[in-house]
Amino acid sequence: METDNHYKQMVIEPWDVIDLWPDEQRKGFYRGNIIKYAMRIGSKDQELKEAIKLLHYAQKLVDVLES
Repeated sequence: METDNHYKQMVIEPWDVIDLWPDEQRKGFYRGNIIKYAMRIGSKDQELKEAIKLLHYAQKLVDVLES
């Protein structure tokens, strides 16, 4: 997924912090964001952009479940 540029400008990106959380917290965070992006598709950003974000969070969830 293409990361929003404002995150790239940070010394420590949010992903760096989230990836340090215990698996159960990471799963909850990713599941919550999947729901958020699914429910708001087309109401904030372009539908495709939000769908791509949803897929990215789904992949992050898969990564945690596979580890």
